[in-house]
Amino acid sequence: MFKRRPTTSAFLIALVAHLIGIIILGLSIRTTYKEGSGAWIELVDMSNYRVRPPRRLLTKTIKPKFDLERDLEDKKVPKLSIQTNNEIPEVVTRAPNIIPRSLDVNADKKLGMVSELNTNAEIPAKIGDISLSPSSGSPQGLKIGKGFQTGRVRTIGRGERLGLSLVDSSGEVDLGGELSGDLAKLYYIPEGKLGAVLVGKGKDVMGFIRIVRLKHRMADWWQDPTALASFIDWLEEHTRLKADMRIEGGALELTDPRILDAPLVIMTGHDEDVVINRGLNRDGEVKNLRPTGGKYALAQSFTPEERAALRKYLIDRKGTLFFDDCGFHGLFAGRVREELRKALPEYPLQRIERNDELYSVYYTLPGPPTGGDIFWGSENNPHASQFPYQWGVKIGGRWAVVYNRKDYLCSMETMEIPSRTMLRLRRSTEVHKFMTNLLFYAMKYGGNVDRSQYKP
Repeated sequence: MFKRRPTTSAFLIALVAHLIGIIILGLSIRTTYKEGSGAWIELVDMSNYRVRPPRRLLTKTIKPKFDLERDLEDKKVPKLSIQTNNEIPEVVTRAPNIIPRSLDVNADKKLGMVSELNTNAEIPAKIGDISLSPSSGSPQGLKIGKGFQTGRVRTIGRGERLGLSLVDSSGEVDLGGELSGDLAKLYYIPEGKLGAVLVGKGKDVMGFIRIVRLKHRMADWWQDPTALASFIDWLEEHTRLKADMRIEGGALELTDPRILDAPLVIMTGHDEDVVINRGLNRDGEVKNLRPTGGKYALAQSFTPEERAALRKYLIDRKGTLFFDDCGFHGLFAGRVREELRKALPEYPLQRIERNDELYSVYYTLPGPPTGGDIFWGSENNPHASQFPYQWGVKIGGRWAVVYNRKDYLCSMETMEIPSRTMLRLRRSTEVHKFMTNLLFYAMKYGGNVDRSQYKP
């Protein structure tokens, strides 16, 4: 067994060795000291000091030396001088399409004479037993007494209130005045008779037509009472086609045999609910564009006698019917469509295409113009039309019926009416042009027209 060795000497030797190593290591490390920058801090009592406000910086605005007038003169640029008292810029808007009307304030005075009519049409030297003098000069003109009196349009008449009975409001009794001179001989149709005369070639024509409204019991047949007066004025001002309504106040029933001689019959009205709610189913004198006579019961349809008369007028007499819907929901228009089906079962309604002759026979139009239907239910805020096309009934290759839901008579009125779209918005030149096309179309192809001196 071994004896344990003492470890004191070994411990001391190791301790001495470590101390020597530490000393050598300490001597081998260099300590570098670099003098840094320093700052003194001194506390100062600021109670005795007053803060001086900073100086305001001054900026100098240098304006460029620029003389516009001299510069323009140097460059020989023409000056533009604009003088105005209005410093506020104006917003330019498109003026509404308003047809000017010349109305005499004093309705008892005659309007000015129509200037000489110049035409290259082949005017005959004799029509029947009437000889026309080629050297008699210009006609004396149309004697029309129409003007505003207490805000209404009226004509000089005999005081009769027949048929339409709108003397004070629309002037549709004796509408069209009197013709004189050779023009009267050329256009002469006895008062109380219906018919038309067309003279000339192509579109270069002169002519006269007596038109009539259809007096019916399915709606307010007299609606838009100033529209046809406006249409007659349009013809007088823009064409050599003249018209009047000098027969029974301008309205006849289907069962009146005289209507068979009409070149053109115009039918209109509102839906039944509108007629009843507004009390429009009245006959008699009209004041403030509303009838004051007794009410009549609305009919749901034509009578068998009326259907037979309509069929005879359109087929046998080759008459032309223009139906214009006053609105709003299509009830009245639907009833008229049904009556056409019953009266003319073999002749259905057809769509009139935009390239049809009806839109180019006199004026060239791109299609059916916009009418008053764009204001139905929206007063003065127009909306898109629901009726892009017109419809019709074709008999013997011609349009015997033009079925229109675009409310054209509303677009030809001349009087402001309460609770109605403003006149300046609904008056339409294009509608007057279309109605001129329709009238000339009826004179060119329809019956009850003397075309003996007309060449297509």
